[in-house]
Amino acid sequence: MTSLQVSQMNEIELIRLAKVSNKENILKLLAQSIYTSVRRCVAKNYNSSEKIINALVNDSAQNVSFFANLNPKCKIKREIKASNPCTLCEVDEEEYATKCINCPKIIS
Repeated sequence: MTSLQVSQMNEIELIRLAKVSNKENILKLLAQSIYTSVRRCVAKNYNSSEKIINALVNDSAQNVSFFANLNPKCKIKREIKASNPCTLCEVDEEEYATKCINCPKIIS
């Protein structure tokens, strides 16, 4: 798979790829995705390298850095105070668009 092919994928396709890929170059590309959901899947993927995980632990999205911090390959541990319920949410990234819209835990 090429970076051009990845750039032409929609968010759900990228999420699916980020969950199962074991290719360093693909995971590195996905770790830089504009979609938080995709980066979160890379952070959860045990095939992601230590270098990728250590970069994601400092991601601007708390739910990405939270899951990178939990990845066993993470060597740069951070204390993350998860006050937003979305950070700890276990809804599958492929389903967040339909399930999260009516979530009673959403902070207004």
